Order: sequence, then structure tokens, then C-alpha cells
Amino acid sequence: MLDAIIAGQCPPLTRRAFAAQFGAMPSDIARIRQFALRHGFRIGDVSVPRRMLRLSGPTSALAEAFGVHRVIRSKGAISWNSYTGYLSVPGELADCITCVLGFNERPLERGGGAHRLGDNAVTATTPIASYTPREVAGLYSFPPADGHGQSIGVIALGGGYLESDLRTFFRQSHLPKPRFTSVSVSGARNSPRGTSAAFDGEVTGDIETIGALVPRSRIAVYFAPNSDAGFLNAVATAVHDPRQEISVLSISWGEAEVHWEVQTMRALNDTMMEAAILGVTVCCASGDNGSFADTYDKKPRVCFPASSPYVLACGGTTLLAKRSRIRSESVWHNATGASGGGVSTVFPIPSWQRLSRVPPAPNGYRGRGLPDVAANADPRTGYRFFALGHWHVNAGTSASAPLWTGLTARINQLSGTPIGFLAPVLYGKYEPLVRAGAVRRITKGNNGTYRARHGWDCCTGVGVPHGSKLARAIGVAVRRR
Repeated sequence: MLDAIIAGQCPPLTRRAFAAQFGAMPSDIARIRQFALRHGFRIGDVSVPRRMLRLSGPTSALAEAFGVHRVIRSKGAISWNSYTGYLSVPGELADCITCVLGFNERPLERGGGAHRLGDNAVTATTPIASYTPREVAGLYSFPPADGHGQSIGVIALGGGYLESDLRTFFRQSHLPKPRFTSVSVSGARNSPRGTSAAFDGEVTGDIETIGALVPRSRIAVYFAPNSDAGFLNAVATAVHDPRQEISVLSISWGEAEVHWEVQTMRALNDTMMEAAILGVTVCCASGDNGSFADTYDKKPRVCFPASSPYVLACGGTTLLAKRSRIRSESVWHNATGASGGGVSTVFPIPSWQRLSRVPPAPNGYRGRGLPDVAANADPRTGYRFFALGHWHVNAGTSASAPLWTGLTARINQLSGTPIGFLAPVLYGKYEPLVRAGAVRRITKGNNGTYRARHGWDCCTGVGVPHGSKLARAIGVAVRRR
């Protein structure tokens, strides 16, 4: 099914068709219900399209039912529920349960980008240039569109936004304010100035950037707990949401592959594949630590979910402009961070990337290379946004992902249909896109282990966009389906 959609042999599925063909089987749900009732567990949310069922009950009883022991772990001032042992599924359910999440509530070490307020290493940086999101869109020649009719999702694993900040930002930007909707997942809510206030800038910067690019769009922010189960539930809810029906999803959160549990990665990657089947473009920040996604061991690693072969991984550049023209652009790499990129040691190289000269991972594995694309992400040449009553200048790859999200929404509007899984198109038509000027290679700089070069590289992918030319190229591809 996915191969046929990628090849343009059939259109993406509707959410109703997906639920009918690939949703959870009623008989499997009934078996899990019977198991829950026998053990005295309560049954919460049941989703057929997401194939998820929520159980609750005494932690000790749940742990015993799935073969683990509950423990409390901590790091510094942070503590969380976790477990020891190996999760196992009762034999009677082994053929219908693919993973069990929720026992490990370890928070992600960080978001994928650098919009966090209160992060002194970032906010103390003195910008050498700053831009509004629309100025950056102009430098990349985005096609004229306002996002009318487009529905966009944004993942938030902490932080929040103030309506007063949004009103100020769009009023002072002389733009109409998009319709923002806050969606609660697993009990998490929009909570600015709360316990995770360090991420208020992450959330506010993301949605103001997207909103400035497509002010007539609808933007849904999916708030979820900062845990593996929360992340999966947020993405699955966004992808399958029948009310919002998003066509683009922006994710600025991630962590080095080495820190993810295998079952969580598998389940989240499956959800990214479902997004592709549904025609949803997922734009992920590739990370802000260059080729060293795990800052502890200083070994070349990449971030997940940017390393999923079903997303558009967005890296970063340092962009300098004068009089609405780009003076120079290179790989972002300085004291503020670097463009995340490298080679996955989990996901094999996808078919559409095999001609891109992806190097082997340090352990020899022939994995998926990232990023796929790039855009301005250097906090020293950052984006202006308004949060908690003040103007800020910041960036990170959590700015380049929203920028590509806004571009995708504009192309969707102009095409009249979602472009869906974008990466195979960019790689499959790479040389024609370069000749047409639809993408521009970045050939200067490095991200630690890898250097920029002609063609795809582990610093900025295939390059940065010329939005209007890319829209024309993608539009032709869409109309031929």
C-alpha cells in the first residue's frame, strides 16, 4: 500500500478507509477487555484507527500482569516511574498486542530544537542578524499563499502558549491570527508558566512561525506528557484526528536513538508510516548537537523520530542576508549548536535514498541518512517571536521544521491536494530539482563528523528550498496522480 502511494499509483487513504482496512479488530479489543475485567483493570480510551487501548489500575497489579517490577529512577532533581525486568505479554494476548507503554515515564532529555526560554547557553547569545518568519520565507522565495483551507498539527511535550502573546505577535506582525486549537492528550494541557515553563518558548516559537507563514490556516497543538507513551499518543492522535484532519505535522522534539526503547521506536515509526499512508507530511527537527545527538558519550549518533524513514528530517543553516537577498549560507555549527545529522543505526537505508552516497554509520551499519533538507536554524541569525510578554530571537532545527511545515502547507493549498510523503519526491527528482533551482545545495561547513559537499550530505541533506520553483515541481507531480 505505501509503495503504491509513494509511486503515485494510488492516492493516500482517507482516515475512514484506513480505520476500516488497518484499524484494530473488534475481536482483539474484546479479548483485551476480558483480560482487563478478570484482573480488575479499568478500560479507558479505545481507538480503532490508532489501535490503542488504555488500561488503568493498581501499578503493582499492572506490573505483575506484564511481568515487570516498578521502580523509581532519578537524575538530578528529576525522578520518574520506571521498571526492571522484561515486559511480556500474557500468552492469551500475544498475537494481538504489539507493545505495552506507560511503565517507563522517563522524560526526553530535551526538545529537538533551541526555543527553550531560560536556557542560558542559548538566550545569552547575541544575534548578528534576526528575521521575521515571513522575511525568511521571502529569502527562500516561498510561493504566495496564506494557508486557507489547511489544517496543521504541532506536537508539544511540555510548555504552553498564552493567547495574549499570540494576539500581540500577529497584531504587531500585521497579520491575521490563525485559528489555534489546544488538544489535550493523556491529560496534558496547554500550561504556560507551569512546571515545564522552560519549553514555553518551544511551543510559542513553533506555532508563531507556522502561523506567520500560513495565517489563514487552522493550527492544532497536541499537548501530551513528556514520556514515551505521551509522545506516541500525541503523534497517533494528531495523525488520526478526524476533527482536525491535518495534512502537515511539525515535531520539534526528539532524542538520540540510543536512549529509546525498541518497542517505542517501532510503534512510533509505524505511526509515521501511517501518516504517509494518509497523505500527512511529517516535518521533524533533526537536532541541535550536530553529529553528536547524545551529548554524553560524544559518539556520532542521530535523533529519533527524525531518523524515521517516513518523515522529512529538517537540518539547519546559518543564513545571512542584506536587502532581501541572501549574502551567504553555510552549515550551522558554532557555540550555539549545530545541524543534527548522520546515519541511523536502527533504520536501514530506504530505497529512495540509495543513490545519495549515504556513508555507513560508525559501526558499519548501512542506515538511513539524515537530514533530508535544511533551512535557517542558527540562533545568531534567528527568528523573532513573542512569548511571555517579550520579544525573543532564537532558532534551532525546531525553527527549520516549522518553516518547512509552513512551506508544505502553502504547496498543499496551491496544489489543491496534500503532497504527503515528501522525501521520496525530493530524492527521486533530485537532479532535475537542482537544475530547476528548486533546491539549492549548501556546500560550506560541517556538523562535527560530516562535511558539506555537492549532492546530499549529513549536514543539510539535499539543501534549502526555492519555494516557488519547488511548488511548481511538486505541483506537477501531484497532478499526475
